[in-house]
Amino acid sequence: PLDLLDLGPRGGTVILNGDGYPITGNGLAPEQTETLQLLVAGGRKGSFTLPGGGGGRDERFLAVVEPFRRANLSLAAVMPESQFLKPLKELQLALTFIPLAVVLVLAIYVLLMQQSLMKPINRLVRGMRHIQEGIFTARVPETRIGELDYLMQSFNAMATQIQQLKIGIYEEQLRTQQAELKHLQAQINPHFYMNTLNIIYNYAALKEYESIQELALLLSEYCRFAMRTGQAEIPLETEFHHIANYLNIQKIRFESRLTYEVALPDACKPLLILPLTVQPLVENAIVHGFKGKRKLHVTLSCALRLEDEREFLEVLVSDNGEGFSEQSLLRLGEESGPSASGEHLGIWNVTRRLSMRYGGAMSVHFANKPDGGAVVALRLPIYNYASEEDKPNDYDAGRR
Repeated sequence: PLDLLDLGPRGGTVILNGDGYPITGNGLAPEQTETLQLLVAGGRKGSFTLPGGGGGRDERFLAVVEPFRRANLSLAAVMPESQFLKPLKELQLALTFIPLAVVLVLAIYVLLMQQSLMKPINRLVRGMRHIQEGIFTARVPETRIGELDYLMQSFNAMATQIQQLKIGIYEEQLRTQQAELKHLQAQINPHFYMNTLNIIYNYAALKEYESIQELALLLSEYCRFAMRTGQAEIPLETEFHHIANYLNIQKIRFESRLTYEVALPDACKPLLILPLTVQPLVENAIVHGFKGKRKLHVTLSCALRLEDEREFLEVLVSDNGEGFSEQSLLRLGEESGPSASGEHLGIWNVTRRLSMRYGGAMSVHFANKPDGGAVVALRLPIYNYASEEDKPNDYDAGRR
């Protein structure tokens, strides 16, 4: 059944006798038949390469000659080399496209994995980073994958709880801070009430009614201010007016032994500050300034400053007393509480209250003047005015 052999369109089979002549029909070219005849007549067998053929002179053919074992015959098969290598080319083509197909499938698989797994995980990681940075409003979208969807829901619930807890802690801190502010402010209770009442009693004994009226009026205004210090902030002009009442009372007490000077520029009047911020500094100057001094002069001034494109208020309280001792300067420079004896309690309360209100944006500097006396420099950031119309257009850094 030689027809079952697929030797290509230009191939074929033929049975040759002992002399190499074909005894069956074939589709071979004459020159191929002659070459086979010569090979068989010469006793050759096996495989050979034949040139030429029906496909052109340049085409090569593969011929296989196998003799019969029980007859003086030989079987020859001829096929083009291209037909012989055709399965190899198909295999080569398959080997070329299979890796490309594998790469394509892997790319599609990675893309699907990124969309369904990596992308939600990256969102979850970004959400965790936001929580670490303090952005407690961060939330991640939920997915349709069971395990990942559980993680997303758990993260969102955790972020909500953290946000609520943070808000609760912040509100509790505010309440605690407000309570501490009120407590500190309540501690600033000038001890000269008894002295003033004692002076009024002495004037009454001497029947100095005009002096009694003046002291009573000043003391009433002083008490009225102290009773309404529940306000969060007051204009600087109101604070200075309260200080003027205090100084006038002290001047009546010490008479010619006490002099003072108060300078409040118009640009500073509407600035808002905490109540009883400057008055304890003036009180401290009078209480400690008379030590070793027969006469005392207290100076109170303020000015607007502009530094590094930031505006702040500078308040100076100075006197011509003995000044601060080295131990007092060292203690006042530290962020510690007042001494066991209560010395400089008012200054510590002021520093503590301002630190709670402004944080690191404020500063209080204690020093001694070269010509004698103490000076306290208070620097506060300017956040607001009593009204927008009160805000100045420029800053006079040199006015006092």
